[in-house]
Amino acid sequence: MGVTVLQHYPMTENKTGAQVVDLLTKRVVALGAVQSGQFIVDCETYTSVPSLGAQRAVHVLHNSEQPASVFSLLETPGTAQGANNVGGGGGLPSETCKGLLPQDSAPPWIYGFLKVHKPRTPLRPIVRAVNDPTYLLAEYLARLLALIVGHNKHYVQDSAEFVKTLANLKLDPNDILASQNQIHNGNRKITASHSSSNKPDGSMGQSVYKKPTHTDLYLNGGNPGQTQGKLIPLVADALFDLLMMKMTNIYKSKIQTKVEARGPRFVYGGHGMGGFGSNSPAVEGDFLVKLGTVTMGTNFKGVLIEVEYRPCVIPSACWDMMREFLQGFLGSCVSSSPPQYLQGRMNEVYTPMDTIHQYLEHFTAYRKATGIR
Repeated sequence: MGVTVLQHYPMTENKTGAQVVDLLTKRVVALGAVQSGQFIVDCETYTSVPSLGAQRAVHVLHNSEQPASVFSLLETPGTAQGANNVGGGGGLPSETCKGLLPQDSAPPWIYGFLKVHKPRTPLRPIVRAVNDPTYLLAEYLARLLALIVGHNKHYVQDSAEFVKTLANLKLDPNDILASQNQIHNGNRKITASHSSSNKPDGSMGQSVYKKPTHTDLYLNGGNPGQTQGKLIPLVADALFDLLMMKMTNIYKSKIQTKVEARGPRFVYGGHGMGGFGSNSPAVEGDFLVKLGTVTMGTNFKGVLIEVEYRPCVIPSACWDMMREFLQGFLGSCVSSSPPQYLQGRMNEVYTPMDTIHQYLEHFTAYRKATGIR
């Protein structure tokens, strides 16, 4: 994962979207890039019901580069500044906010649990997160979510009911089994999850993804005490989509406003990986170029180009080179200054959530445009 820049390509009256993408494809291939599959990024927006007061929106995005993750951005009516200022804009009471701040925090520590029933007695690593800096916030959110997801078909009362349910459960080859364990420590509890794929022969395969913890809210969103503008970022696994389906009485999807960008992806540069005169097939390279056709429902909205420079994670260290690369096949439509979103983050470490923020900005502009942008 490197630094990513998104660039809108202006449309001309005498060309269709397919013709523009074909033209840009020829330019990229002429540089020495090699096509490497397809990509898709989509965004669906949910809005809160009027009974909750000031309207809030949740933007849920998926990126094919991170297939096991679901990115969401909560848009609040006021400026959100994390737990320190949540109560200042008509949100949580100030006493509740103070109770969510770290108190005598300790870093998580890892220990092992021997699996004596398996050959060679392997060690199962367990991370203890009690009293870590974000534990109180996670515990508060868990209590809120329990009111929503605690009474459904995926809930079992005790271990006896769980064993009975498993005995009657039949897994198909393409199913994914998700398990959740709670480790109690006094009056506190820790939740850990694991997911595995089912092989055709009925045995369990390796883990297909690593479920992000509650700390990903901060690790992918920036400063723990400050969110970016009015958007609160969150990274979760694919079960987040099911959670949104369970919350239809709170958040409803806007009709025919789902936006997606899809198209070919190309790799360029790198020693022995295509580009720079190399004839070898490109699998990984220094640059990753994506030519996206943006649609909203069945309507074509424009062309969006994504360029990622993989060897670097600091925007200020590679922006000049990325600008020259973009201008090489896009021309004068590329500005000499960085995108507005990156201008205040040029010296920060770039994360996948920064790419999601840029996509949301462009998708919002495409939604507001009355015609082709």
